[in-house]
Amino acid sequence: MPLPPTNQAFVAGVPVQAQYGDIIGVDRHGGTYAHYGIYVSDTCVVHYGIPASKTIGHAEIHCTNLRNFLRDDASYFILDFPKPYQPPVRLDNTGGAPHANTYSEELARSLQQTYGYHLYSPEETVARARSRIGETGYNLLTNNCEHFAIWCKTGISESMQVTGMLGSLLNNARWQFRKPAFR
Repeated sequence: MPLPPTNQAFVAGVPVQAQYGDIIGVDRHGGTYAHYGIYVSDTCVVHYGIPASKTIGHAEIHCTNLRNFLRDDASYFILDFPKPYQPPVRLDNTGGAPHANTYSEELARSLQQTYGYHLYSPEETVARARSRIGETGYNLLTNNCEHFAIWCKTGISESMQVTGMLGSLLNNARWQFRKPAFR
């Protein structure tokens, strides 16, 4: 049985609470993918998802409480952008040390190379998130929860999960075409 969700991540074993305007995420299905949102309070995380009143296939940007955002998970992470053009740090609530993982290094490189990068204040981040509440244009490849959350914080609509998946598919396809045919 999962532990009750709490509003905290850990840095070197010390609890750190999500703050207004933070990007928070939760690993889904054993880490197969991550789901992202903008933390406003324990009663409001703005994210792209399916509201309780809707059915599958009707995703929209809406506000839900932290418990509903986490679903059955007891842990979440915070993407921390210490300053512009630095890799964001993923703060996990597993009690481990903070780390800049491959995801954040790729994201930082991508953001550095993209025109229009701006690190918004918490107030601006939340205002940007709230300005899109009710939007229903979800697209896994071009407009998902990660695109939304990163856009709210930086002005860049980016999903490293999609970029990584497409890169893997292309590499696998290249390998398949290079394989000698066995007869």
